[in-house]
Amino acid sequence: MKKNIRKKLLGILTAAALICGCVPLQSVSTVFGEEAQLSELEQKLCDTASDDFMTLSYIALCAYAETAAGLGNPLSDTCTALLDVNESGALDILDAYTLLLWYAHLHAYGTLPDEAQAFVDNWNIPVATPTTTLDTTTDSTASTKAVYSGVDVSRYQGNVNWTAVKNAGKEFALIRAGYGKYASQEDPYFDQNMKNAQAAGIACGAYWFSYAASVADAKKEAELFANVIEGYSFEYPLVFDIEAPVHQKMTVSEVSAIINAFCSVMESKGYYVCIYSYASFLNTMVSQTVLNTYDIWVAHFYVDAPSYTRSSYGIWQYTDSGSVNGISGDVDLDYSYRNYPLLMQTAHKNGY
Repeated sequence: MKKNIRKKLLGILTAAALICGCVPLQSVSTVFGEEAQLSELEQKLCDTASDDFMTLSYIALCAYAETAAGLGNPLSDTCTALLDVNESGALDILDAYTLLLWYAHLHAYGTLPDEAQAFVDNWNIPVATPTTTLDTTTDSTASTKAVYSGVDVSRYQGNVNWTAVKNAGKEFALIRAGYGKYASQEDPYFDQNMKNAQAAGIACGAYWFSYAASVADAKKEAELFANVIEGYSFEYPLVFDIEAPVHQKMTVSEVSAIINAFCSVMESKGYYVCIYSYASFLNTMVSQTVLNTYDIWVAHFYVDAPSYTRSSYGIWQYTDSGSVNGISGDVDLDYSYRNYPLLMQTAHKNGY
């Protein structure tokens, strides 16, 4: 009996050592924070891609350790079942070990074993949704919501009646500030839209359309974006819109470097940044590291859900031909799944 116990403990410590030695410390601190607790594992799981076996193994091991210590399982039954790869009915060392084997196989041979591919194909993690109230007014009776309704606009929508947009039930707006790297490319309606939308009680974010052909261009665009939005506070993210033809001809590493360059400049100025593109571009043209680092706003029209599964996303642009009172002609419509105003206030980002 004692020998079996020692063997089991040795297995736990070995697995823990492997994971702590292999998982980059920066990625762990970024996700969990300096004072993070294991109770945050569920959020971590929602933010992890189905083929990121190293991180999934880490999550399984942490959940097993907390359960074995008598503290209860930090994962829901649904999420536990996802990681129970040996179908034992509970998370254990073998689940973490199997995930590590899949990680090793993928990096050694470039392919997945059949059971690992089936795991990826059947992955169905729910997108993380806010658990607190979106309250951009003084309405203390507002209820907790899972989805918030919004629009995104640019000069092409012309003069917008933001009071009518608010009365139509739209809670947030993502407003184009401009494009490119020259001062003349500021959106001429940006200031008007920002002032009137916020005056109407609509939570706002802003985005910058990129034509950056290099890291240097991306940094110039970020500096210009920061200059245009100076003086405003934003309840929603500041977004890097990357989808231009120039980017479609690049490699994954080139696209990822451009995104990192732009977003790093914005983050250094105290902004909460987000990446926008259409689902297929995000799926094929951006590195997993970048997708795990920044929030995502994904575009995919006329579907029940976007075909983007490489990480969680906070915003979904679901149509480019919506109709809203107060806006003439077609307008993009969006769903938000996070309480961004609360996030900005608690993290002290975007002017808060």
